[in-house]
Amino acid sequence: MTQAGFTQGICFAPLNKQAMHKGGLKHRDELHWFAELTDFTDFACELNVVDNIWAGRVTSHIPFKSIVDNLSIDGVVDAIKLMEKTLKQAGVAQPKIAVQALNPHGGEGRIIW
Repeated sequence: MTQAGFTQGICFAPLNKQAMHKGGLKHRDELHWFAELTDFTDFACELNVVDNIWAGRVTSHIPFKSIVDNLSIDGVVDAIKLMEKTLKQAGVAQPKIAVQALNPHGGEGRIIW
């Protein structure tokens, strides 16, 4: 139905990635599986919504120790653009998006990088 354009979203229960991989899934997670099924090639991430707070991530479903190696300026920009587009589609005319730094000082002018 989604591939035919009848839906704008998919809601599903938690998925067990270990069971999915044991069952033969070749993708890292359900997000990348869904992207392939729908021929989606742009940046994608999960968005979580609680009341009027929307949250997204640049990296997802990777070990914590791998986060730094999987961050890039392009990835951060892509995540911001996706959040802005999604908020506008949800009716927020002028989205205000906060970006959390990986380190507590936000880079200190690249002294801490």
